[in-house]
Amino acid sequence: MSILKTGMTELNWINWVKLLCVFFIFVNHSAIYCGVDSGIGHFYNPFFVNAFFVVSGYLFFRKYLPKQGTWADRKEWVCRGDGATLLGNVFFKILLPTLLFSALNFFPKKILRGEEILLPDLLNDTVLGGSIWFTNALAVAELLLLLGLLFKWKRMSLFLLYGLLMACAAYGLFQCGGFVSESNVPFYYKSGMSATLLLALGGLYWLHERAVDRVFSGWRMVLLPCLFVGYLCACRFCFSLYSGSLNLEPLNVTGLIFIVVSVYLLIRLCKALPGGRFVNYWGRHSIGIYFFCGAIPNIVAIALGKTVSLPPMVNLWLCVFLSLGMALVAVYLLNRFVPWVYDLRGRK
Repeated sequence: MSILKTGMTELNWINWVKLLCVFFIFVNHSAIYCGVDSGIGHFYNPFFVNAFFVVSGYLFFRKYLPKQGTWADRKEWVCRGDGATLLGNVFFKILLPTLLFSALNFFPKKILRGEEILLPDLLNDTVLGGSIWFTNALAVAELLLLLGLLFKWKRMSLFLLYGLLMACAAYGLFQCGGFVSESNVPFYYKSGMSATLLLALGGLYWLHERAVDRVFSGWRMVLLPCLFVGYLCACRFCFSLYSGSLNLEPLNVTGLIFIVVSVYLLIRLCKALPGGRFVNYWGRHSIGIYFFCGAIPNIVAIALGKTVSLPPMVNLWLCVFLSLGMALVAVYLLNRFVPWVYDLRGRK
């Protein structure tokens, strides 16, 4: 994965966001496979995947929006300009690796569950993108935003309105079914439509980052812990109003508030943390680690269940850290020996 830089300074806070979100993704999956309630699910649920969408929007618009109006011919832009770069990245760095890792995850999953291996299930999990939801939804969202770039939108407000319309359309599709069936395939398109709004919000934050952060600076910094306490109370007493787990449900107004507050608190926390080689490495390879968030915790949970007898919470956290360690080793080996799996054009 490419190093994220502004000038010569690496964006450490983005690497921290990715590290913490991947960590909570592994906690969430380990809790499911171990059959244990982590006790903190309500706390991390609004941001542990949605922050990835917001950060992706931040980087997306930081890269492409300043160049709006610098090209004249749409065909040239799509075939040889930034449009071609964006399409290539979506296809070769997101969709194809997702398909590859979905196929690799499919067989161990079926064997471990004692289920029959059927071709329709394989096609659903791989070609239709029914297994690894986040990267499929991200690809859909970026392709939808590509249309705005194609029409030379220069105002962030247009992308925000477009994202809002996409989220509303997705809400309707979640309620009434979908184009093909009530499922979210192909490619978790309904989730991707909802995520378009989150990417647009990431772009809005990129555009007004200093102004937004200034609101919570100086003596007004005291507003951040107040916001955090309010968020914790909302998670404890009002979480039933939340709807924003985009792989399962549409985004509603309450869910959007939960997401915006939690993601901003996460960003401010990460901006206060120091950088480091480990954090930067994790940030650069976060998607690679994410691809193992299903198969490895499943295998570790089954192995722990058959070999040791531990208290449920000890078993859960042991599963989390063992799974993360194994995923990091796997990503290191893949990048060392077959880096092309993350970009099938052969670029590292």
